[in-house]
Amino acid sequence: MYQPYYTADPGGGTAYTFQNSLGQYYSLWYTTNQYVPVNASVYIQAVPAIGYYFSGWTGDVNGTSNPIAVTATEDLNVTANFELLTFTVSSEVIGEGNVSGAGSYSYGSLANLTANNSSTTTFLGWDTNNTTDGNWSSAYLGYYLNQTTPLSVQITQDVNYKAYFSTNVYPTDNNLTTSFKEF
Repeated sequence: MYQPYYTADPGGGTAYTFQNSLGQYYSLWYTTNQYVPVNASVYIQAVPAIGYYFSGWTGDVNGTSNPIAVTATEDLNVTANFELLTFTVSSEVIGEGNVSGAGSYSYGSLANLTANNSSTTTFLGWDTNNTTDGNWSSAYLGYYLNQTTPLSVQITQDVNYKAYFSTNVYPTDNNLTTSFKEF
């Protein structure tokens, strides 16, 4: 969606305050009239939907500034272009095993992480890093490890997972104490 804004009140307009990428504030006027008078200077602002980012203008106006200043000397054909956000799903293996499914994913897509233990280990579960505060959920919040594999996650931000594997312990009378010491 994009909307024309004026540097001065075109009559019946409403003022809005914006902050540019340099942190400077400025006021622009918006009117409910969809027509722009000839030779009027307007600003066009692109507003991406959730999960998208503004990638630039094409048509009679080109560039990536947002909002962008335009002088309407004739009818203009302007297109605001948007692209899906991309996020990273990363994993770390704790113990002996491997994980598949980490990588780059588009906003809203499903990532399927699969934990594969070795012949001498057991998969214990997943822990996730809360990128908002940087804490690992199980360790910090007292949650249990998520034992689901494959684990399907809808992607809305960068996420990090730890896959925990434990060495299989087969205690006997002779090695019970040694096995638990190694564990």
